[in-house]
Amino acid sequence: MSHESVQARAIFIDAVENIPPERWREYLEEACGADKELRHKVQRLLDAHGAIGSFMATKANTNYCAPC
Repeated sequence: MSHESVQARAIFIDAVENIPPERWREYLEEACGADKELRHKVQRLLDAHGAIGSFMATKANTNYCAPC
């Protein structure tokens, strides 16, 4: 794993574990500084994390009956 990938992962984990989602944008500005590529990588991770979280929070349709 490249140094930048390790750094992106560390920033992502710190954001998810320690920063409220409404402060992520501000945190990324601080953590990534002028490195736009790093910020983009972390933002993609956070976006995916949010998408997975919203998917997992969606109630399953229990009325569905699969065809036999």
